[in-house]
Amino acid sequence: MVLPGLTPTFATTLNNGDLEVYTNTGASIRSWATENLTVVTDAPTVSGTLALGTTTSNIDLAALTSNGSVELFTTQYVAAISNLTSHVAVISPEIWNIQNLTSLAAGAPPLSGALSVQVTLSQVAVAGQAANWGDLFVLTNLAGSSSWSATDVSVTAGSAARTVGNVVTGLQINGQLTLYAAGVNSPPPEGVGVYAIPNTKWSRAINDGWPIISETGGLGTQVAPWVGFTTSPSVQASPDFLLGQAIYNSHKRVTWLSFWTVSGPLATQARTTSNYYKHGFAAGVWVATQIDAYRSLGVGLKPDWVILDPEGYPDNHSNLDAPAGASKATIAKYATYWSSTLKGWQTGLNSVDSKLNAGVYASQSEYRNYQLSTLSLPVFVAVAFSDNGPTPVLGASGSNIRGFISFGAACTPATALQSEATTLLNPPWAGQFNTLQFNAGVYCAPPPS
Repeated sequence: MVLPGLTPTFATTLNNGDLEVYTNTGASIRSWATENLTVVTDAPTVSGTLALGTTTSNIDLAALTSNGSVELFTTQYVAAISNLTSHVAVISPEIWNIQNLTSLAAGAPPLSGALSVQVTLSQVAVAGQAANWGDLFVLTNLAGSSSWSATDVSVTAGSAARTVGNVVTGLQINGQLTLYAAGVNSPPPEGVGVYAIPNTKWSRAINDGWPIISETGGLGTQVAPWVGFTTSPSVQASPDFLLGQAIYNSHKRVTWLSFWTVSGPLATQARTTSNYYKHGFAAGVWVATQIDAYRSLGVGLKPDWVILDPEGYPDNHSNLDAPAGASKATIAKYATYWSSTLKGWQTGLNSVDSKLNAGVYASQSEYRNYQLSTLSLPVFVAVAFSDNGPTPVLGASGSNIRGFISFGAACTPATALQSEATTLLNPPWAGQFNTLQFNAGVYCAPPPS
């Protein structure tokens, strides 16, 4: 790393992690002096690349320790003319200072990758990728202040903010700090997870290694928008937000399936494709509005899929299932109701947030009877475990099935839990994103892999 000044000077890390500065001390290219900043400042060893920020008088060198702490080495340099032919830039070894920014900035996580240091006369900013989960953090210090602050830019920078790759750069113009980093689409982990476990066990489930976590964010209502919170007065107290908070605080990538029960047309409303569309659309708008509020409340995540659950009013299936023994023509008509509802759901979600991925939850018979295989939406199919495991329904297969949401699963014995997971991952099921639902109030750790 070349340092500023008229005298050739550069900094580098040694194999043992010490930070060394080399300065040319004479007219000969062979005349060099070295200074070990790690020894001079009693600093910890560092690894990875160095990051440099300068003003006309200050040098700031940032580096990461092995545990991801940011160490900032600071000094001043004075450019002077000693004669007409010799220009000397003096870096004073006595004024090298060291600060551990991670300890000084409350809430700063360990960082990884290549840092960016941007310095002006009024501010020093060190930015980098949060280790383990990829949020973009910036640590800042205002001139004249001894305090540092940490900001999670992936949370505060608006709904389009992303987790980032391990290289960050930036610039400061007229007091405006701009950071650049490659956005990362982290693919959702596949496998078998859990659904409807006690909310007090969410963090434990993530740490135990379940790759998929899911819950119901809201239930069907009898008035527009046909879905709502039934037990929580606000977004930050809602189940979906609290699950997102548990995932966010874990700093681990797990798949988040977000289910929302939506009501269909009530007995007083006409059963028309238009009404079904309006119900799906209104619910989608409302749900997307809640989810887009998460970031401003400190959760910079969104569900991987936002899934309509047709178990709302006016019956157990949102007025979407044809009566028992219905004719083929009637079943075909109900297929248009399903299609209209789901088109409204997807359109409503995306009218608020185009990045939300809509999905639908349906039984095997619903998938077959109402031609859900023709939809562009991913489908998560309900199955039940019994003594012989779930039973396939003839004709209930298609390329848009992403996984199976199974109820009636058993935690014990361990061989049963292992068998359930294996069943969902292998033919004839072979789901990518599956969950197990146990009895109410029950949680258990995942089976050995």
